[in-house]
Amino acid sequence: MPRLALAATLLVPLGALLVGACNAEFCDIVECTSAQGGQGGGGAGGSTSTSTGEGGTIDPGCIPSMLPAGAAVPATCGVFVDADANGTGTQADPLKRLDDAIALAETPDKPSVIYVCGAPELAGSFEMKGGTSLFGGLDCGTWTYDPANRPKIVGMANAPALAVRDDGQSFLADIDIDAAPGQGEGQSSIGLLVHLASVTVDRVSVSASDGSEGAEGEPPMTFSTPAQSGALQNCPNMQGANPGTNMCEGTPTSGGNGGAVSNPIGLAGAPGSPPAIGGDGGLSVMDCNAGGQGQPGDSPGPAVSMSALDEFDLGTLSSSGFTVSVAPDGIAGAPGGGGGGGRGGPVRCGGGGGGAGGCGGAGGGGGQSGGASLAIAVLDGVLTLGSGVKLATGSGGTGGNGVAGANGQQGGAGSIFMPMMPSDLDGCPGGAGGTGGAGSGGAGGNGGLSALIFLQGSATSTGEPETPMIGMGGTFGLGGDGMAPNGSDGAECRLFHAGAMDPCEM
Repeated sequence: MPRLALAATLLVPLGALLVGACNAEFCDIVECTSAQGGQGGGGAGGSTSTSTGEGGTIDPGCIPSMLPAGAAVPATCGVFVDADANGTGTQADPLKRLDDAIALAETPDKPSVIYVCGAPELAGSFEMKGGTSLFGGLDCGTWTYDPANRPKIVGMANAPALAVRDDGQSFLADIDIDAAPGQGEGQSSIGLLVHLASVTVDRVSVSASDGSEGAEGEPPMTFSTPAQSGALQNCPNMQGANPGTNMCEGTPTSGGNGGAVSNPIGLAGAPGSPPAIGGDGGLSVMDCNAGGQGQPGDSPGPAVSMSALDEFDLGTLSSSGFTVSVAPDGIAGAPGGGGGGGRGGPVRCGGGGGGAGGCGGAGGGGGQSGGASLAIAVLDGVLTLGSGVKLATGSGGTGGNGVAGANGQQGGAGSIFMPMMPSDLDGCPGGAGGTGGAGSGGAGGNGGLSALIFLQGSATSTGEPETPMIGMGGTFGLGGDGMAPNGSDGAECRLFHAGAMDPCEM
C-alpha cells in the first residue's frame, strides 16, 4: 500500500536514533549493524553517541532495552519519575508526577527523554512535544531494564490519553495507554494522538474505550401565531381594506388590497403574493365577488428531501481531538400564498383585504454521529509500529436520531367589513392566506467509527500491531419523520485514512 512505503525514509531518523546500538528487538524497524551498544554514550561495546534533546535523537546508551543486562540507565540521560518519590527529577531524586517531568524535559537545558520506573497508574491526559521520548520498563532504585514494569497512562474523558504534537522524532517504549470512554453527546475515546510529529512505538499497548451516543437533532422553531389577517373594513369607506403582510425568507406572501368603491359595480380586488400561488382578486362584476384563497405551500417530500451523510463521513481530526459529523437538517416547507382582495362596493364600502400567506415550517435538525473509538489518531504526522505493539478499540457510539420538521404557519384570515346598517352590505370579503408547507425531517447521524489507526491529511503509518482487537462500529441514527434518510452504521477498521477513495482497511 502506498502509505506503508514510508519505511525506507524512516530508516534515516531511526538509524540516527539507534546508531551503533541495535539488537534483534529493533531490527524489524531499523537497519541494524553488527555493532552492539553499551552503557552510556561511548561506553562498553564502543557505541557512538548521538545528539539528545531537540529532534528526538537519543544516545544508544540511554535506551533501556539496549543496555547490557543489569546495567543502569546513566543518570545524565534524562528526567526520572518514580510515583513513590517527590523529588526534583534526577535519577537520585525522581519526580513524582509525569506532567512535571514532561515540563522539565522540554526545557532547553534538559535532555528530552523521560524514564518512569515501576508499574504505576498515571492518571490524566498528557501532552508532549515532538522530540520528547518516554520509556518505561525500569526497576525503581536500580534503574535497570525490566520489561515487566509497565507504567500505565489512564486518560481523562474527552481528551487523548497521550498527545504528541509539533515537529520532532519521539520514541515510546514499554508503556500502556488506556483512554477513557467518551462522556457527553458525540464524544470520542482516543488513546494516542500524533500531530505533525514522527512517533515510533515499541512494546506499547494502546486501548481506546467506547465513543458516546450522538446528540439528537435540534428541534425546529415552531409558529405560535398565524400570519397577519387582512385589515378590518369599516363602512362607509371609499377605499378597499389593507391586506395582511408577511415576508418569508425574502419572499413576500402578503394578501391583496380590497377593491375601491366605484359605481356601478366596484373595482376589482388585488391578487395575493406571490403571483403563482396568491389568491385572485375579486372581479369587478355586478354580483359580490370575494377574493380568492391563497394556495397552501408545498412540503418537501422524499424525492426532494436532503441526502444522508456519506457512509464514511464520520468526523474530523484536529490537533485537540476528534469532532464527529452532523447529518443534514431537513428542508423548510414552502410559504403559502396571500389571499386576494375582495371586490369593492358600488356605493359606500370598499372590498376586504386578503390575509397573508403563512411561512413554511422549518426542517428538523439532523442527528449527530456517534463518538469514535480510536486507539491511535495521526494528523499530518508519521507513525511507526515496532515490535510488541498491541492495539484495541471499543465500540463507536450510536448515531443520534434526526427530528421531524415543523408544521407551516397558518395563513391569515381574509378581512371582512363591519357594516353600519344592512344597506351598507355592498363590499366583498378578502380571501384567506394559504398555510405554509411543513418542513421535512432531519437525517439520522452515522454510527461512530471504531479504528485501530486513524490517519488524516499527510499522515502515514508503517508496521502492524501484534494482537489487534477492533470493537464494533456504532448503530445508525433514524431519520426524523419516516421519510428522512437514516444514517449509516459506523465502520470497523484496522486503518482508516480519511479522504481516501476506500478509507477503511481491515
